[in-house]
Amino acid sequence: MTSADDDRILRAFLAVIDAMLRTNYFQRDNCGQIKPYLSFKLDPEKIPGLPLPRPKFEIFVYSPRVEGVHLRKGDVARGGIRWSDRREDFRTEILGLMKAQHVKNTLIVPVGAKGGFVPKKLPVGGSRDDIQKEGIAAYQTFIRGLLDITDNIVDGKIVAPASVLRRDRDDPYLVVAADKGTASFSDIANAISIEYGFWLGDAFASGGSAGYDHKKMGITARGGWECVKRHFREMGIDTQKQEFTVAGIGDMSGDVFGNGLLLSPHARLVAAFNHQHVFIDPTPDAARSLKERQRLFALPRSSWDDYDRKLISRGGGVFARSAKSLTLSNDAVRIDGRELRARVVGEGGNLGFTQLGRVEYALHGGRINTDFIDNSAGVNTSDVEVNLKILLNAEERAGRLQRKQRDRLLASMTDEIAGLVLRNNYLQSQAISTLELQAVRRMPELQHLVRSMERSGELNRAIEFLPDDEGFAERRKQGKALTRPELAILVSYSKIVLNQQLLESDVPEDPYLSAELDRYFPGPVRQKFARAISHHRLRREIIATATTNSLVNRMGPSFVLRAEEDTGALPGQVARAYSIAREVFEVRRCWADIEALDNRVPAATQYAMNAETSRLLRHCTYWLLQLRRKDLAVDRAVKEFAPGVQQLLDGLPAILSGGYRDACIAARDAYLKDGVPEVLAGRIAALGAANAAFDIVELAHQARYPVADTGRIYFELGAQLGL
Repeated sequence: MTSADDDRILRAFLAVIDAMLRTNYFQRDNCGQIKPYLSFKLDPEKIPGLPLPRPKFEIFVYSPRVEGVHLRKGDVARGGIRWSDRREDFRTEILGLMKAQHVKNTLIVPVGAKGGFVPKKLPVGGSRDDIQKEGIAAYQTFIRGLLDITDNIVDGKIVAPASVLRRDRDDPYLVVAADKGTASFSDIANAISIEYGFWLGDAFASGGSAGYDHKKMGITARGGWECVKRHFREMGIDTQKQEFTVAGIGDMSGDVFGNGLLLSPHARLVAAFNHQHVFIDPTPDAARSLKERQRLFALPRSSWDDYDRKLISRGGGVFARSAKSLTLSNDAVRIDGRELRARVVGEGGNLGFTQLGRVEYALHGGRINTDFIDNSAGVNTSDVEVNLKILLNAEERAGRLQRKQRDRLLASMTDEIAGLVLRNNYLQSQAISTLELQAVRRMPELQHLVRSMERSGELNRAIEFLPDDEGFAERRKQGKALTRPELAILVSYSKIVLNQQLLESDVPEDPYLSAELDRYFPGPVRQKFARAISHHRLRREIIATATTNSLVNRMGPSFVLRAEEDTGALPGQVARAYSIAREVFEVRRCWADIEALDNRVPAATQYAMNAETSRLLRHCTYWLLQLRRKDLAVDRAVKEFAPGVQQLLDGLPAILSGGYRDACIAARDAYLKDGVPEVLAGRIAALGAANAAFDIVELAHQARYPVADTGRIYFELGAQLGL
């Protein structure tokens, strides 16, 4: 072969063949005929030249009728299936969506995945129903192609698909969800799952007729609204009591936009656009426009053209985007981040902003997270649904639950599921805000975190648009920090890394941390199926995910890495020590009391109090890692320290002396000035002195002396020595 191009092309073909792990080529249909489609499972790491990021697994489905791909970042992964209209580059589209899904999924058990298919024989000039019918047929072929080469679980054992030579290990976890164009397809996918006898049954595709209806729950919009409310709260604005103006992308028939524009009676929608219309209402009446939006939301297949023109203020209207000309300026839709004048952005949809656009907007004073932070409630709800069905379907197969009973139980828990999911949105956005408050001071350690994850291959800063070392230096020179979108990336990647580390440790086996497994499920399930919960197939993954989220949300993305380097401990040991400190000091009570002050005290004061709890937990975690690393059984340590620590805390600040007492009183008075209730102000102000709690309790045990008296002597001695 003399041509370099020919050699390169043939080597590329050979690489794809070598990367092939499974195929349905040798399977036959029920009539013994060759199937009219092919599916191939590939290892993308073995294919040179593929664009980054590389999925862990890829399934390609091909037929004259449809083509599609399913990209997964790990063994246990989830994400929606999109009806794509990008026939020439649909893999590029799905790869970008998988990347966004991967960081979004840090809240839940599975890592990111995404699928997409392109129907190739849609009827030209066909009716809406004709196009939908062909699209469904293409979707069914795509789903069959995925399941053809996916392992099953029968009676607790892995069963390989028929007539498939597997060149990889067992791989039975495959779930799908709705996405653009497939919102009503979950029952279709589940019917195929049941036809194949797939172990997940109707848990294969979340959101079906026996699942949680995201639009009816309004869950994605409500999750995003938690993030938007926080932005406003940090500006001293209560969106549920004060009017504000809104401009958006979408219409009232949509799930996220439609539900979102109903969440506050004080939202004044001045502008919106979708693929059909531009809506303008320069000075809307909040109450009247809300009532009209509610009417459109309830109207099937509504559009902005259905809006009552009599309710639109002077200078406004509804304008067709297909019109040859308009009587108002029609500037380009795409703008740079620095040109955006909105004070707050909430991203209900994916990829509405580029990451560089977000960063530029934030550097110019805008308040924004990322799409994967704001709209994560939908995938979170889907994951809870799947894990509930895995648990309850096993009970059904064992004859301990009937399908009608299961369905009634699922429906009865809708509100509690929503509460659990929205809690995650609240906590993750709070984590970013607390980190943002300290970001300038912590730039060196955040830069070190980026370098560390880059060296380990977990992070590619160029793909995620994080500053290079010169960029970090320039920000520090200007007194600027990483922006919220950049901090969101670090929070998510640190969770990805830590979650995997905990799965490789014995942390999920700690009996005390099984409480995290119970806490994941709604009350009725905990009460009726406690034994089944303890045997859940994803038990370890749920515990690791819950522990990861608690640790990173409360302590920041760099804490575990710092603790490893400073103490020589392993990530699992850091997680155990943190859990001990959290439980001993009953910090969850403090957090709940701080969060109850939303819109009652400045948000910065709340974040400062949260930071005080983090400092205490950091100090006590290090103490345990340095002095008790060989004995970090959570239950035993909590029983040993908790009673004495609570006695000590009850005695503060009365037992303090000198500078300790002065500092505590000054901190308490500052909190009181900001409106913090007296009891909470005193409790948080005393946390600095509580750093010595483990030392004092241990001394009291050794001397067989009362804890409070030991503490009084400890602080008096410290004051006398000027410590």
